[in-house]
Amino acid sequence: MDFELDRDPAKEPTTADMTTAALKALSQRNSNGFVLLVENENVDEAGHNNDAASVMRALWAFDDAVRVALEFQRSNPETLIIVTGDHETGGFSPTYAARDFTSTSRKNRFYTGDEHLRMLEPITMSLNKVRSTLGRKPSGDMLDQLLAKHFPGFTLDADLRELILKQRTIELSYTRITQNMLGRMVSRQTGLYWATSGHTTEPSVVGAIGPGAELFRGYQDNTDFGKHLHRLIQGK
Repeated sequence: MDFELDRDPAKEPTTADMTTAALKALSQRNSNGFVLLVENENVDEAGHNNDAASVMRALWAFDDAVRVALEFQRSNPETLIIVTGDHETGGFSPTYAARDFTSTSRKNRFYTGDEHLRMLEPITMSLNKVRSTLGRKPSGDMLDQLLAKHFPGFTLDADLRELILKQRTIELSYTRITQNMLGRMVSRQTGLYWATSGHTTEPSVVGAIGPGAELFRGYQDNTDFGKHLHRLIQGK
């Protein structure tokens, strides 16, 4: 699926639209029940790219799909809904940061908050789309045009611009150079920082509601989830 920032509504449905269609199809003449997996992969992909704006919109899209599932459960209370992720990606960390390179004192520091989250809203292109538009040999003029049009309010520092044009990374844990350097641009002005372009070992939050939900409480190994699901299905 395209990122929400790039998706053409006339050509591609939302995650919620597909969830609605899947529930309608699976619930018809199915006395034994069903198992439906709904995933918005763009949350993971945007994490790899350090793309805070795309993560935010992917989560909103997934929230809409969860709302569809909860509405289905109201009419079908025997339904178990589990919401989780398979892992964390990017080491996302809202934090404080220096406003510029002039000083590291507290007077030059800002703490990320609502105003910084709102800076993501005017962004109109995913970092993946920027990368594919620029290609493997980015043009400075094209880069400047894309940023002016799709990232209003953001300024690309000279060091990050040079890294993008030369396709060199700022650190070995950032392997998606164009996306990660633009992600760093956003980080420097919002305080929404990333530790890597890869997966991390941070625990995944799990929410469950419905019959059997109590099996998913507490800190568990990921392999326990498969065992719980098999137990519930066999009990059915």
